Amino acid sequence: MRRYLLFIILFIPRIETISQEVFRWPIQKSNLELGFIDSSGKEVYTARFDFLADNYSNGLVFFQKGGKRGFLNENGEIVINSNKQWAQFSEGLLNVEDHGHFYYLTTKGEIAIDLKNLEMPKGKQLSAIYSFTDGLAIVRIQNIGHKDIDTGESDVVYDGNLYPGDWYYGFINKDGKWVVQ
Repeated sequence: MRRYLLFIILFIPRIETISQEVFRWPIQKSNLELGFIDSSGKEVYTARFDFLADNYSNGLVFFQKGGKRGFLNENGEIVINSNKQWAQFSEGLLNVEDHGHFYYLTTKGEIAIDLKNLEMPKGKQLSAIYSFTDGLAIVRIQNIGHKDIDTGESDVVYDGNLYPGDWYYGFINKDGKWVVQ
């Protein structure tokens, strides 16, 4: 009897927590519309997308339609609409690179961290930024003038080297300040 009581005390609150989460499954209809269904089997939304990610990240899902890319909320409404490259949201932030301008967006599409004024070592420039994990994000810097060359092949050539020697990495916090440089 004590074992059953212990089971009920330990696991019933967890079951309630699980049942409050929103579960969605990706679908593709015969007319090639993409979308999601909920746990009752009801279509949440469908439309003709070129690409629709199969999972939500911070309440948003990535889409591509024509030349437009962005994120939809759980109701299928466009929250962020752009033609820029995208990654996944992490800790409520999305890392974006726009023609050499690096920043992080909120789930509302607002710039939360702009790295244009990040203090750089002499002769270095930002090269890439990555998602936040535990309050820190990796940033890659390189020598000014270094160019990554995309040959259209499956590999990217870095000034003739497959593994360039002038990339350096560090960590920034959510204030956009160096923690490890």
